[in-house]
Amino acid sequence: QLLVSAMAVAPLAVFSTGQSAQVAWLGGPGLVQWLQIAAVVALGVGCAALHGPAPRRGAPWRTGPVTAARLGLPLLVVPTALLLAAGAYKPMYLDRYVLYSYLGLGLLMGRALDALFAQTRGRAWRRRGAWCGVVLAVLALVPVTLEMRTPDSRKDDVTAVSHAVRRLAPGADGVLFMPSRRREWRMSYPGPYLGLRDLALRRDAVRSHTLEGEEEPAPVVRERVLAARRVVALTDPRGQPLDTTATEVVKREVLRRHFVLCDRIRVKGAQVVLYAHRGDCPAQPDRGSRAGRR
Repeated sequence: QLLVSAMAVAPLAVFSTGQSAQVAWLGGPGLVQWLQIAAVVALGVGCAALHGPAPRRGAPWRTGPVTAARLGLPLLVVPTALLLAAGAYKPMYLDRYVLYSYLGLGLLMGRALDALFAQTRGRAWRRRGAWCGVVLAVLALVPVTLEMRTPDSRKDDVTAVSHAVRRLAPGADGVLFMPSRRREWRMSYPGPYLGLRDLALRRDAVRSHTLEGEEEPAPVVRERVLAARRVVALTDPRGQPLDTTATEVVKREVLRRHFVLCDRIRVKGAQVVLYAHRGDCPAQPDRGSRAGRR
């Protein structure tokens, strides 16, 4: 069965390697993510360790009866473990890629609650304590749930990005989104970008039927950027992996070799940078000029 499954998946795996550039931006998990992964796995193992009711016999697996622990724990652990193991070759882990694994955690927690109530059957004070524990666990999730619905829960602040563009845009000829998917920042607040030419754009999202639009080939992008006197570049924060596509490489190379950094505004999850040809930086840019620094 494993051999048949591997043969069935192999063509998809080979085809997917040709699209690997789409996940080139992924980085490895940080310390906080490692701690979160460890905490979730520990919770799942703890729930699986509780003695629950006897498993049902007659399961289709020959190796033994199916239990919530035997089904839920691999579902929780294996998807994340595989992505983390693949990260030894190339970072591929992103929490939303393994959201389905939380079905295993839900199954294990349900089993643990079932075992807990089974042990307290006939003992009123223990049963009340179990119910109190359930209520407290639900209440503990309320602050997290509310926080996830606030702007602070986002990895970036599109409002702050738009304000930064508004401050650096006067006198600029064009804008570069580095990488191209950061063009999504313009969707929420398009006003500050009026008058700025999107130097890499070939067809917008509507005409290309894509989320971020379609960009020109690298030689065209190079020519357009060189022709601009001042460029506003929207980039990821420091420490993020750099895209290796030809267009993204050209954007970085042209700015590094032919432009100087005039000003930089760092906001949550983004950087907005003003570049200009040498001698063309504004005389008094906002937030202090860093002209001449590459």
